[in-house]
Formats: sequence, C-alpha cells, structure tokens
Amino acid sequence: MQSSVITKKTDWFSIMQFGFSLLGGILLSILAFIVFTAAVMNLFGNPHDSSGYEGFFILTGGLLTCALLLCPSAGYALAQVFDFHLPSLPTRTAQKILPWIILVLPVDLIIGNWLSNLADFGWIFLPGFHILALGIPILWMIYLGTSHIPSSSPQRRWGLFSVGLTLSPLVIIVIEMLVIGVFILAAIIWLSSDAQLLNDLYQFTQEFNNGLLNPEEVYEKVLPYVSHPIVYLATMAFSSLMVPLIEEAIKPLGVWFLLRKKMSPAEGFIAGLLCGAGYGMFENVTLSYNTQDWLSTVVGRMGTSLIHMATTGFVGWGLICAWQHKKYLQLLAAYLLAVSVHGLWNGLAITFGFASLLENHAPIAIERVGLAAPSGLFVLAIAAFLFIVISNRQLRKQSAGLIENLNSHQVQE
Repeated sequence: MQSSVITKKTDWFSIMQFGFSLLGGILLSILAFIVFTAAVMNLFGNPHDSSGYEGFFILTGGLLTCALLLCPSAGYALAQVFDFHLPSLPTRTAQKILPWIILVLPVDLIIGNWLSNLADFGWIFLPGFHILALGIPILWMIYLGTSHIPSSSPQRRWGLFSVGLTLSPLVIIVIEMLVIGVFILAAIIWLSSDAQLLNDLYQFTQEFNNGLLNPEEVYEKVLPYVSHPIVYLATMAFSSLMVPLIEEAIKPLGVWFLLRKKMSPAEGFIAGLLCGAGYGMFENVTLSYNTQDWLSTVVGRMGTSLIHMATTGFVGWGLICAWQHKKYLQLLAAYLLAVSVHGLWNGLAITFGFASLLENHAPIAIERVGLAAPSGLFVLAIAAFLFIVISNRQLRKQSAGLIENLNSHQVQE
C-alpha cells in the first residue's frame, strides 16, 4: 500500500507581502525615531521656539501610526504562510460601530484646534488628536465605499492598503524627483540665457546666506521671480498635469499586482479605494504636521483623501474591466477622468497659494481664480464623496445580481 504525501505549494505572494510589510514597518519606525530625536534636541536646545519641535512630535506620531498600520498586513500574510487562521473584525460589529465613528470627528477637531493654539504643553497631546483627525475620515469612507459588497480576504485588503501606504508613494516620489530634475535643468538653461537675471539671483543668494535680509526684504526680492508667468505656468504644468498623470497610474499599484487574480469590477473598485486610502494616509502624515492653521490644514487634508480614494477606486475598477473583460476604453476613460479631477484639484490649490503669496501683485486672472478656489475645492470634495457612495450602491446591486444569477444557475443544474 503506497502512501502519498501532499506537499503544500509555497505561497511566495504571502511571503513577499510579509517581508515587504515588515521591512516597511521597520523603516518607518527608524524614521520616526530619527524625527523624534531631532524634536527632543530642538526642545532642549531652544524650548521657547515651539516651531522647532511641535511639528516633529506630530510627525513622529504619524510615522509610528503608519508603521502600526502595516502590522495587520504582515500578520495575515505570515498566518497564510503557516496555514494559521487569524480572526477578522466581525461584520456585524463593524456595521454597528463604523457608521457612527464620524461623530467623533467634530469633538476631535474642537479639542485639536484648542491644543494647537495652547501656548504651553498643548503639543504633548496634539499628536493623538491629529492622527484621529486624519484617520477617521479615511476609515469612514472605507466603510461607505466597501459596505455590503462581497470582497476579498482580510489579508488582501490590508495588503492593498499597505501598498498604497508605502510602495506607491516610494515609486511616485522617485519618478516625480526625476521629473523635477528635468524642470530644474530647464530652469537653469532659462536662467543662463539672461545674464542680468542670473547676476541678481546670485546677489540675492549671497545676501540671504549672510543674513543681510529681513523677511520683508526677502519677500520683495523673491516677488519678481515668483510672479513671473513662466514660474506659474511651470508650477501648474508639473502639479496639475505631470503629478496627476504619474500618481493616477501608480496609486493603484496593488491592483496591478492582482490583475492575474480573478476579480470582479466591484472588487477592483474596492481594491483601488483601499490603495487610495493608504496613499491618502501617507500624504496626510507627511504633509500636515505643521501646527500653524492646524484646523484648516487637517480639513483640507480630508478633501485630498476623498479625491485620492475616489480617483484610485475608479481607476481600479477600470483596470479590472480592461483586464478581465477587455473593455480598454473604460480604463482609458476612468484614467483620464481621474487625472482631470486630480489636476483640477491641484490647479485650484496652486492658484490659491499663488494668489495668497502674491497678494495685490497677482494678475487679475490668478486673483479671481484664487478667490473662487476654496469653493471649487469644496465642490470637488463633495463630488468625490458622492461618487464613492453612489458607486458603492451601484456595485452593490451588480454584485447582488451576479450572486442571484449564480444561485439560480446552480439550482437549475
């Protein structure tokens, strides 16, 4: 009598997910320690200048939070490698808690704003409220976007979020740095063609480095360069065109990894939404740790997170439609629309920044668009919110129809 031994196939995908998540967590923890060390040194070196350490403590908390958010991805992947079952949050419990978690946000914003304006020791408690202000909207939108749609395993969901949190930003940063290098090279060529401009810039640099200029003089010296039309057009070309083209292709990187897996368009939308949520969290942590105008900063980041989740979810849906059903025009339309929305968002934000910086020296067109920019950003954020909610309802109906057809087919057989 022969005995057969069943050999389990090595799950290299889970092994890579575990190694990547673990490495990302370690690197983020190391970076958090470096930032924390700098914050402590600034605190004891100049305790009266809170701008030197408050933001660093907030950034430390954000980086540690990102490192902790990689732990579920590593844990589920490791459990899959060793064929060990890890429990996930019960669906009923999540449905009871998550819809109401948004009610915590107003209280958090009130306390966080009070702490950010507190002269003494507010910075000690602000990081926790800061992280909640950034994370609660993302968690709530994940619930609204994925609710009642059949989805994949917790391992895959956490893996998608982790890719958006770490790998996608890394790839995007590298590509954007290369593009910035090209822009800098073009700027050098432009400056070298104007000897007088190059000489003025060199003189300004020398005076600035020697501390001969006060802030008002620096503003007056920089104003002619910043207000130059070429500077505005170059900034718009990079932020409103190049950045969206790059980011909307790379943000759904986790979906690209899963194209060979059998997935429905609804699962592609959820996968993209989770990638966008991870990327939004990364941007929130790394771009909003300044305590000045804390409330407006975190509220603005909420809108940016909505845009990232909506556009990446749409592109994720398009990727699965193209790969599984050969509907390439849907992918092209989804990508171009995502780029357009992202570019419009960045364009309004950049124009508002230029109008605020130039004040009365801004051209009329920039000044008018800058005045309308906050309203435009608000409308885009609301549109992204409605898109996620409506997409969830439509995909929920499609998923229910597919399940009903599958059950009826099984009954007939």
